[in-house]
Amino acid sequence: MFKSIIVGLKKYKYELDLLSDRKNVSKSYLYVDCFLSYVRYGCVLNHYVLGKFYLRKGFERKRILTYRKWAKMVNRVNSPQTIHLLQNKVDFNHFFRKYIGREWIYSKRMTLDDFLQFSSKHCEAIVKPMTGLEGEGIYCLKLPNDKNRIKSIFLDLKNKDCLIEEKIQQHSDMVFGNKSVNTIRVYTIYGKQSRTPHVLKTVLRVGVGDSIVDNSHSGGCAYEVDAKTGYVISNSYAANGFSGYIHPNTNICMLGVHIPYWSEVLDLCKKAAAKIPECQYIGWDVAITQSAPVLIEGNHLPDLDMIEFVGSYGYYTTIQTFLNQ
Repeated sequence: MFKSIIVGLKKYKYELDLLSDRKNVSKSYLYVDCFLSYVRYGCVLNHYVLGKFYLRKGFERKRILTYRKWAKMVNRVNSPQTIHLLQNKVDFNHFFRKYIGREWIYSKRMTLDDFLQFSSKHCEAIVKPMTGLEGEGIYCLKLPNDKNRIKSIFLDLKNKDCLIEEKIQQHSDMVFGNKSVNTIRVYTIYGKQSRTPHVLKTVLRVGVGDSIVDNSHSGGCAYEVDAKTGYVISNSYAANGFSGYIHPNTNICMLGVHIPYWSEVLDLCKKAAAKIPECQYIGWDVAITQSAPVLIEGNHLPDLDMIEFVGSYGYYTTIQTFLNQ
């Protein structure tokens, strides 16, 4: 316990010292302000630094969804008895089968015939571990025509706990010089009184280079999308600190990019949210194919950074309003 406290304090000092050097701000001021930000508002280190909480005035800080407020809220509004439909990938694909738009099989339940049939239709698959966060452990699997090699792959996958999904062919307008399937994060809130889903915020997540995942914590970038029009309206946010309008390693300006099938994206997420009213606050990940948007997953603990670090911020009051409508 004492050792972990010392490690935590060293991390705080290291990050705040870096911030002080980069921004030419007094270290003493940052130490005190960071501590008071945690005590008064529940703001943790990454929010203070990466979420630029250190720049916010007092009246702004009250409106910001900090970690403490976020943790209390999701525990209050998302039913523990229902979150397995979002948390468990197999349960999710069953429950939202109308909206996922792809074939899949579960390693622990599949037979060799199931896998042979699946591999006869698809030359590539995405393998997702049943546990893990932020795209950890996900990889692309090439499926050969050779039956013996397919059997060998089957035996290997059978010993793992994973979901094997048809690889999504995304819309040509959703490729930004990268290899991942790029997704839209749509935050919905289900109104307690109105029994109506509301869209809180929308964010485009784009992978960088050869990575097959678009998560900002795995090197990707996030850009705010105007929820009404579907146009990118902010510079990028990345966990590594990168910020800019030109997507990394490309000459693509992301500002003003329009997401295809935008009204369908919003409609899809509202329909999905209405199907699970026991969870009022959900972050949906949506991919865009050439013909329609499809659900990738729903998150009962959706990233705080996509809300308050990317583009606009100060959503706490709006969330409370939507929850009680």
